Amino acid sequence: MRDYVEGILLAERNAEIMKQHATHMTELANQDSLTGIRNKTAYDRTIRKMEYELDMGNLINFVKLYVLFFLIHQFSELVEMSLL
Repeated sequence: MRDYVEGILLAERNAEIMKQHATHMTELANQDSLTGIRNKTAYDRTIRKMEYELDMGNLINFVKLYVLFFLIHQFSELVEMSLL
């Protein structure tokens, strides 16, 4: 019985460590390592979230998010053009 309980506790610790690693990997996947700015992966994820909000009928949140990301996208294009 004791081995069983210790096994469960070890599994819980391992699960928590894996969860922390997954969170860290997600952060790395969504952020440019040089600038720290969110990247296309994060942008695409937000677009999917916006589409979900629209599908669920939450139009107000969709419009707010859409306007925000439209402005961010336009700004990023201006920055890219100025770097060329």
